[in-house]
Amino acid sequence: ENSTVSVRVARGLNGHLEGLLDETDWSGEFCFVQAADTQFGLISRYIDKADPQPADSPTNRDADIAKEVHLTRRLVSEVNAISPAPRFLIVCGDMIDAFPVAVRDENGEQRREREQRRQRQLRAFADCFRQLRSDIPLVCVCGNHDIGDAPTPESVGIYRQTWGDDYFEFWIGGCQMLVVNSQYYVNSSQVPEEKSAMTRWLMTRLSQGKPAHRILFMHVPPFLTDAHSDADSYFTLPKADRLPLLDACLEAGVSAIFCGHYHRNAGGVYRDKLPVVVTSAVGAQIGNDRHGYRLVTVAKDAVRHSYVDLACEPVNLTDGADGCKACQ
Repeated sequence: ENSTVSVRVARGLNGHLEGLLDETDWSGEFCFVQAADTQFGLISRYIDKADPQPADSPTNRDADIAKEVHLTRRLVSEVNAISPAPRFLIVCGDMIDAFPVAVRDENGEQRREREQRRQRQLRAFADCFRQLRSDIPLVCVCGNHDIGDAPTPESVGIYRQTWGDDYFEFWIGGCQMLVVNSQYYVNSSQVPEEKSAMTRWLMTRLSQGKPAHRILFMHVPPFLTDAHSDADSYFTLPKADRLPLLDACLEAGVSAIFCGHYHRNAGGVYRDKLPVVVTSAVGAQIGNDRHGYRLVTVAKDAVRHSYVDLACEPVNLTDGADGCKACQ
């Protein structure tokens, strides 16, 4: 159980990102792509309300992840075509839908089926991103479905075995990129030492160096529209952690915080200085936004971004379809 599927991703290791050089000097304007919530399996489970089939059923044929496969292939195709090439593609959490450890009152058979489903989703994710250009690193951020709503020592270990570190930094073109595990802010009741260690690490990193920009990536947004008026909710960090984190980022001169989780576009500006950008999903949409990603341009004096709709209409897909008309 919990065997690892090989995913070609730039893995965090000892707080740094493997495979990316520490480019601490400004080298000119560049772009990157931020995506979120590919979440293979969610459309079938939550949007279509499809009856689940056994994960190893010969009649399943991955029908429950077909739409996410289609959307993610389209994402990779569009990112590959961007010129000049993005310096990296980052997926801000919930890469797949199946939780890594037992949820609620699973019996042994249900646990086996969930793990088989998780392995299929991981394989599909890896297969899709295998087509990403080799000069565009794939960076993954930990989401709640990747580690559990209430992380445990077991789920943290499974995440790190599969994806690498759940918080780390890397430097691109003189800019410091910081990745954190937002689920420790949401519920660290079973892993309090992990939250403490990450908080110490982040505060240290925020105080070091003089980057052209500091940019923070996380899954759960600190807030959706306003840091003070937004109530604590499933879609936001609790205020007890939200405000100290935002104040620390503001003091450190963070240029922007990019998040996912909401499956809709949202966001605001903290104290008129710190943008919090909530990017809708590649996969399942809850609101009126279309499946898409965010193209971010980093200039010396600004971080600019725009949401890009994927050029497809997956809602028109039928079982067995090869894709939407826009993608054919």
